Amino acid sequence: MAKKNQSIYPFKIIEPKFTLESKLHIDNFFKLYKDFRGYRSALGFLFYFIEKYDIKNLTMEDFNFINELIEEENTKSKKGTFIKTFFEYLYAYDIINDTRFDDIWIKADKKNYFDKKIYGVKENKIVVETSHEPKKKIIDFGKLNDIEDLVKQTVERKNIVRCFVAWYLLFETNLLPVYIREIKRDSYTEKGVLDSEGNEIVLPENCQEFWYEYHKRNKNGFGDLDKCIKNLGNMVGLDNLTPTEIKNTRDAVRIVCFNCEQAYKNNFENWVSVNGRIVCKKCSEELKKNTKYSIDEIEQEQIESNEPKTNLSAIYTFEQLKKKYLKTDYLSRHKKQIEIGDLGEAFVFDREFEKLKNTDYCYMLESKSDDETNGYDILSFELDGTEIFIEVKTSENVGLPFYISEHERKVAEKLINEGKRYSIYRVENILADCSDDVIVTIINNIFDSSKYKFETYQWRVGII
Repeated sequence: MAKKNQSIYPFKIIEPKFTLESKLHIDNFFKLYKDFRGYRSALGFLFYFIEKYDIKNLTMEDFNFINELIEEENTKSKKGTFIKTFFEYLYAYDIINDTRFDDIWIKADKKNYFDKKIYGVKENKIVVETSHEPKKKIIDFGKLNDIEDLVKQTVERKNIVRCFVAWYLLFETNLLPVYIREIKRDSYTEKGVLDSEGNEIVLPENCQEFWYEYHKRNKNGFGDLDKCIKNLGNMVGLDNLTPTEIKNTRDAVRIVCFNCEQAYKNNFENWVSVNGRIVCKKCSEELKKNTKYSIDEIEQEQIESNEPKTNLSAIYTFEQLKKKYLKTDYLSRHKKQIEIGDLGEAFVFDREFEKLKNTDYCYMLESKSDDETNGYDILSFELDGTEIFIEVKTSENVGLPFYISEHERKVAEKLINEGKRYSIYRVENILADCSDDVIVTIINNIFDSSKYKFETYQWRVGII
């Protein structure tokens, strides 16, 4: 990438250096344009400086580097546009697989654009032969249903509603992750946000009250988008969910209507059968005017699914969760113990959120109890930003001993030895009619032998 002193970059000199597969892709790209001389010149410039001759190895760094060179030239040349189109083509057909391009482009839109150009060139049938690339990671059917059910809920926790808003902007709109991360307060409206063209995107009703308050506080948007989406995934037992995975899923569940060439989600309410062919609802309204067509609604097959595994104490406030559980007929003592634990975690989470509500740390407060390997239930913060690792121990009664697992003990010991703030929040009388009567005792050092005594409770027995 060092040669910068030449003004002519003939493509014909560079062309013999390409791999056979790269030549095929470049030739197919040129066939899209009747006069491709400008593209040949631009690609000569690109590969002269990048010095990569297997185009599968092109990256976001190469794209940014070549654009910087073009800006330095300060000419009115169209090289930048031609090179951008070439990268978009490679991205659309998975010839390059740098996922950072997902932040600036929507794959389905780019592929639709080039598909139209390809199938419009009747004299040149083009076949793009790509090697077997890894399948794009998407959310599976069950987890997608779980998330869509979850984000429809009305919850009071602002950090959870914020996750719902992030999901909506990624999955239901054309906004790219890079734009969402950069949303500023001047793009807020009372009910949503403005897109890059100034059009209002109205959020779902269950998010609007939160957004109105957020809007009034003039907070900038989603610089922590990745963490926000990861937290959403954790709520339904989905590890390491990413914005790119959501965008890939959005692409995967959209179908292009062959009649109008517009893409819609594959939900049954968006589609109609016309003479045995599937078309979008909008087209069906026009086709209904032709009496020779038979129009049939698509029937939905409802499949009963298991209740999703969600971390309820992280989603609902203490009062919401208490109402939910007190309506339940307990099926077993074990189930009741689990629900008592959820109530205690919700109570402590609410308390910590209230403490942090006027700071940026309130949106970093995080439930960790969905993963037992963590060894603690809540990651909270002091007002100065110091992390607090909280393990919650809850009971209906007062004054009884509580239990910790060996793993929890080891985690506590490790964190304290590292100089970190680890606390056990002992929550008692959790089912009190008034939340003011719930008792919380904070234990900052469970290993203080002058105050606390460990007793062996269980043994593991192996068969010899």
